[in-house]
Amino acid sequence: MSNVVVYVVYSNRGNKIGLEYEYGLRFRYEDLYGILEDLAQNATVVEGREIDVILPEWRITLPFTSHFKSEPIYLDESTKTLSFDISLYFKPDDEIELYIKEQEEYLGASDGDFVNYRCPRDDQGRVAIGYIYLYISFSFENNMKFANLAFASATTRMGILFTNSPSIRQTFIDFLISHNGLFAYITDSDCLSFDYIYPVDCDVNKARALLR
Repeated sequence: MSNVVVYVVYSNRGNKIGLEYEYGLRFRYEDLYGILEDLAQNATVVEGREIDVILPEWRITLPFTSHFKSEPIYLDESTKTLSFDISLYFKPDDEIELYIKEQEEYLGASDGDFVNYRCPRDDQGRVAIGYIYLYISFSFENNMKFANLAFASATTRMGILFTNSPSIRQTFIDFLISHNGLFAYITDSDCLSFDYIYPVDCDVNKARALLR
């Protein structure tokens, strides 16, 4: 894919614990079902909880919650945003292993079971890093509808992990490419600076404007 743009800056929605960072990815709306299905296949199921997302044309059950509740969500033309609490698997790298170790040390040895519960590993050796907040918004441009996904860290330490982990960054880039996404970024709430851009010949000003 030739038109992938990746931004790395910083984010703070102001209503979570500490400074928040987020990966944002833009997709075509018609690909939303496959995107959610893929996320579900790469997410942990916490306490067996699931949520139904219902549209006129399709319905999907996801191993997520919304504001930590499991009531069905009905999506129609009037829907502006969706919000989910999700726990995704990532291939471990040095930064992720350090993060897990710090969680263990912070919680104490007696709470090791809780760390394993919050940060489980799957049969491929991938590890979850705890809850990530997924915000989905919808926008129109040139008569096309887009789904904008923002994966936001729950804590400052997780946000630092977002910026430092090559595995997490590559996971989101690969996810974007696999669903023919338009661009991705890591941003602050004001989108003030861009520390990393891919490809290098992209139109930064035009891509930045699309984030508004």
